[in-house]
Amino acid sequence: MDADDFGGAIGQVADDNLLTRCSGVLDLARWRIGSDGIALVAIDRAGAMPSVVVTLGYDADTMASLTSNAFMLECRELQRQLAHPLDIYSWEDVNFADSRFAQESLVPRGFRNGMSVPLRDHDGTLVGLMHASTTRPVIDAQAKALVLSIRPQLASLTDTVRTARQTALTSREKEVLRHLCCGLSNHEIAARMFVTERTVATHMEHILRKTGTPNRVAAAVWALRHCLSA
Repeated sequence: MDADDFGGAIGQVADDNLLTRCSGVLDLARWRIGSDGIALVAIDRAGAMPSVVVTLGYDADTMASLTSNAFMLECRELQRQLAHPLDIYSWEDVNFADSRFAQESLVPRGFRNGMSVPLRDHDGTLVGLMHASTTRPVIDAQAKALVLSIRPQLASLTDTVRTARQTALTSREKEVLRHLCCGLSNHEIAARMFVTERTVATHMEHILRKTGTPNRVAAAVWALRHCLSA
């Protein structure tokens, strides 16, 4: 299957559920490029902490590292890739295997090569990244060409997800977020909203899932970045 055929196959992955479709596309990509771990990560318009769209083959600790602000801002190898958005760099192209991030989060889990591919919208705005890691020592030119062929679809899916996450919040969930940004506890939020703490906790669970944030602090940051704190 060449790059054109692969791009066509990706286009045939259809599902009414957006995240299920993302998962299907990513699973096909993982199989075709020979990666053992693969993930789509969204980056919102205000540049907040990246959030996971879909991940296959990575554990929670690895994804926490790949979506950390430290990785985004301090990893020189990633910065080089971001500075050359038209190219695809694997680990050996940027000496990533020797970096602190690789040695702490990826190499101990058996990964020996990989790539972090910038995903940009039609205006050139960075909307996300596709991370792929393999236990094999080499990523060949064909695999890179295949990733290039589907990068527009991956960017479009990621951009759709990050937009949908905000609009999918209910009015009550947005109200909980606004109280959260004021530093209120679940008990205090429940009193303000005349509901039980269990109801507030359920809203928080939904908020974390929809926004792709790991905890209350990250959710508050997300809300501030999306102007939902007023």
